[in-house]
Amino acid sequence: MLHETWILDGWERTPGDPAFVFAEKLARYYDLEGPGVFYDDLAPDGKTARHAIDYGAMWEGPFNNMRSAHHAISDGPDAIIGNSVASTTLEFVARLEARDGAVTAIRDRSQLGWQCDGNRWVIRHEHNSARIVTEAEIAPYFQQTEEQSGMSEIQPSPYIGMWVTADNHVR
Repeated sequence: MLHETWILDGWERTPGDPAFVFAEKLARYYDLEGPGVFYDDLAPDGKTARHAIDYGAMWEGPFNNMRSAHHAISDGPDAIIGNSVASTTLEFVARLEARDGAVTAIRDRSQLGWQCDGNRWVIRHEHNSARIVTEAEIAPYFQQTEEQSGMSEIQPSPYIGMWVTADNHVR
């Protein structure tokens, strides 16, 4: 599901990654100039952005000051999908390591409001509510992810996104 790739690919950071530039890494998920409401209670200064490009700019400094950011899905995803709008919800956990080695563990409930412009689905509304937890609390989710990836030889699909088939099934 698109929401999963948004967090598991778009917001991942590993040591040695190039500078995090929101417009380069996450443009496929957002209409960068279009209106919307983008909120995360961990955002710098607790700001709500009204354009995705502004929301992304808030995160560039913090993400470029991280050594790593690793995520795993802990619940969901769940979706309600219409012809041109959709709402998706999932919970993820993250292990965020600062350049100085300090680690912050979070559990985050994420809800995204999507709009289809005819060619692609883009995020128009984003709400992320996080709480700080212990590393021990989130460790099992990363262990499950590693075990699953070790057992699977499945190659990534070139078909990433949401669409409705001719027989009205959501894929």
